[in-house]
Amino acid sequence: MKTSHMKTWFFVIILVALTIALSNCKKKEPPPADAPAPQQQAEIKERDRARAERTRARQIKMRQETKRRAAAEKEVSPKPEAMLDEIQDIQAERIYQMARTESKIARKPMMSYMRMVNYCRQLLKEFPNTPQAEKARQLLRNMPEREQQRYNVTAEEMALTR
Repeated sequence: MKTSHMKTWFFVIILVALTIALSNCKKKEPPPADAPAPQQQAEIKERDRARAERTRARQIKMRQETKRRAAAEKEVSPKPEAMLDEIQDIQAERIYQMARTESKIARKPMMSYMRMVNYCRQLLKEFPNTPQAEKARQLLRNMPEREQQRYNVTAEEMALTR
């Protein structure tokens, strides 16, 4: 009896293995035809031509849009002189803010007005006719008289005489 059971189990195992092997095999598709029919070739050419026309039309439209945007930017962009004036105002304001900060620091014991005076002189030299230059003159006027003498601050720098 043992032998018959073993044969049965062996047969079942072989059957399961074959079933698994067959289920894993893929069905092979028939090979494609070498060349499409003449009518299909004409359809393919027509489709490719239509696709090429659409692509060219998109490219032309994109070029026109780019040109339109460039023209609009030229109209909107500020003049170089106005941009330079704005940049100079920003630079003058930055220097004035540094001078003002140094003025606050210089009031403390053991600190010096030298950096404040240097910033004010730089501002008066580079940007003489700006509102920041007038503020720098006011900073120089507000300095203690002893410090004005120490750093040789002139009446012209303080705008007392012109």
